[in-house]
Amino acid sequence: MAVFQTGMTGAIKGSVGGLTYTTNKGRHVCKRRSYPVRRHVGTQSLIRATLGWVTRQWGLAGAAIWAEWTAYAQSHLLPDKFGQPSQVSGFNWYVKLNMEQMIAADGVEIVCESPPVADPIFTVNSIVASDGLADGTVVLTPALNGAGDADDFLQIQVAGPFTSEGKQIVDSFFTDMASAAGNAATVDVEGLQVLAWYHFRARYTTLANRASNWVYTQWQAPEVV
Repeated sequence: MAVFQTGMTGAIKGSVGGLTYTTNKGRHVCKRRSYPVRRHVGTQSLIRATLGWVTRQWGLAGAAIWAEWTAYAQSHLLPDKFGQPSQVSGFNWYVKLNMEQMIAADGVEIVCESPPVADPIFTVNSIVASDGLADGTVVLTPALNGAGDADDFLQIQVAGPFTSEGKQIVDSFFTDMASAAGNAATVDVEGLQVLAWYHFRARYTTLANRASNWVYTQWQAPEVV
C-alpha cells in the first residue's frame, strides 16, 4: 500500500497499482513493482515463524496484559514512514518488542508479557565521527548522559555510500552496521567505501530492548596515506 504525504508531487512511499514509489539520492523514483520468483527460504521463513508464535502468545495473554500494553502504547509513539510521531496499538508494541528480543536471543522462545517498566536510564545525546587508522574506517564517539552499562549496547546504523555530503537522509536507507557495549567510549565502523560519504546514527538499547532516540552525524570514509 502506498502512503501519500502531500499529493502526487509530494513524498510517496510504498506500492499501488503495480507501481512502487521510493526515493534515491533525494529524487522521487517510480518503478514497476517486483514480485518474488521463488518461495521464501532461510531467515525470512524463520522470522515469519517467530512472528506467528509471538502473535499466538498475545492471544493467550488475557485482558489484563492487553490493557497494560494499550496504556503503554498511548504514551509511546513510533515514527511513521515520513519520520512523524504516530500512535500504534498495544498489540503492535507487544509484537515489536518481543520480536526484537527473540531475534537478539537467536530465536529462543522468551516472551515479555508486560511492557517495560521504564525507558532507558542512559541515552546517546550526540555522536562525533572521525577518521580511523585504516582505509574505510570511521570512528564514532558517542556522548551519553552517563557512564552507560556494559550489559546494554550501542546500536549503530549506516546509510550510504554517497558521492557528496547531504543535508537529510530517509530512515529506510539505514542498515545495522556495528554494535558495542553500552559503556564503550568509541565504536569503529569498518569496511566503508574509501572517500565516499556516509550518514551514521546511534542509540542506546537495553537488554530488554528499550531504545533511546536516534542521533545522527555524517562523515567521509578516509583513505589513509
